[in-house]
Amino acid sequence: MLQMFITLWLVVNLMMTGSGICVQVHIRVASPPLRYPCYMGINIPTHDELIANRLDLQQLAEYIGTKLFFFAHVVTYINICLAGLLIFIK
Repeated sequence: MLQMFITLWLVVNLMMTGSGICVQVHIRVASPPLRYPCYMGINIPTHDELIANRLDLQQLAEYIGTKLFFFAHVVTYINICLAGLLIFIK
């Protein structure tokens, strides 16, 4: 998880300083925040290595250097799928 945030930080830094055309960057992550390690055989780090366990959304945004940072909610995806299904049925 920490590697993902380091990569995001590098991308945001490049967009803000390298290109010079971005004024603000907003990030939405499609997966839920990983806050707890998994002891069932999946290789998920300890509590200390999971950045979402230590920082709230505002602190994550500041850490990466973005204006806004959000994790998408499962309900959002359910609503998107249902709306797409309704359009497809009509």
